Amino acid sequence: MEVGDLISSRYRLLQRIGAGPLTIVYQAHDTALDRLVVVKVLRPELATQREVAHCFQQEAQRVAEISHPNLATVYELGSDREAPYLVTEYLPAGSLRERLDRDGILAVDRALDIAIAIAAGVGACHMQGILHGDLKPQNVLFTEGESVKVTDGGMGHVLTVALMKGETPLREPAAYLTPEEVRGQALIPASDVYAIGLTLYEMLTGHPPFLAKSPSETALLHLRQEVSPLQEQNPQVPAPLARVIHKMLAKDPRSRYPSAQQLHHILFTYQRQRVGAVREPSLLPPTPEEEYTDEGVDWLFVFLALLAVLAILGLVILWTIVYRRYTMPLG
Repeated sequence: MEVGDLISSRYRLLQRIGAGPLTIVYQAHDTALDRLVVVKVLRPELATQREVAHCFQQEAQRVAEISHPNLATVYELGSDREAPYLVTEYLPAGSLRERLDRDGILAVDRALDIAIAIAAGVGACHMQGILHGDLKPQNVLFTEGESVKVTDGGMGHVLTVALMKGETPLREPAAYLTPEEVRGQALIPASDVYAIGLTLYEMLTGHPPFLAKSPSETALLHLRQEVSPLQEQNPQVPAPLARVIHKMLAKDPRSRYPSAQQLHHILFTYQRQRVGAVREPSLLPPTPEEEYTDEGVDWLFVFLALLAVLAILGLVILWTIVYRRYTMPLG
């Protein structure tokens, strides 16, 4: 397909605005609704691979069924001239990649806001059993109102299928690979948590935590090199947030937060405490012993346990009264 083509008698391709290992991306005009959209067309060499094309359509359909303010809306999924495509909303304010290339390090509060929004969008996918699998600043977009939207959800699985078929090289950029991918292991929700950690680290330092001269060397760093202490790179990053990010970037996925939903809870909780500490200076940041847990305190369990203890104490007291009444001599 080329600029100027009309897809499915509806979408006029206006200009090519990007390309990835899976798709060629166009800005297009929706002639039916008179609006700008994005059309992502599966690459010709992949469109002929039945399994890859089927996976692309299946994952796009699953994501299209999710409605969330931090996910780019999928309008339509179709095929034209045997080339599968999907149509998404057009977000003119650009990507996080463009912001980082232009501005470098972001302020802590802004970086935290963006990370929370990413975790919320990816968490909505995780709740439906969908992995993103290709998180990087290029796939984090902004609306004109500066809201954050994640795009290309589910495409990591399509990339995995394409890699198995030998139709596409190792996912680029290597700076945003996960240890699981480098080892050839299956992706899990904690893999997306790692990728969010890479993104947040770059927002706060101006560079990814792992970057070497070649993609293969960079890939190995995800396995062999520990993350440089975040506060050495940016002393403005609070210690509690640095600890959270280092946990996100653990080599062993079992040591990370297990899903984006839980990561969202952790970051959102920290943000509320951070805002509260600003408003009330007497509120100190949490100590390492008070570090945020994966699940938080289960207050319902604590309440029920206390009720059970009180009930047992009540029975003991009642039994003591009855025992004394019927065993003590009268008179």
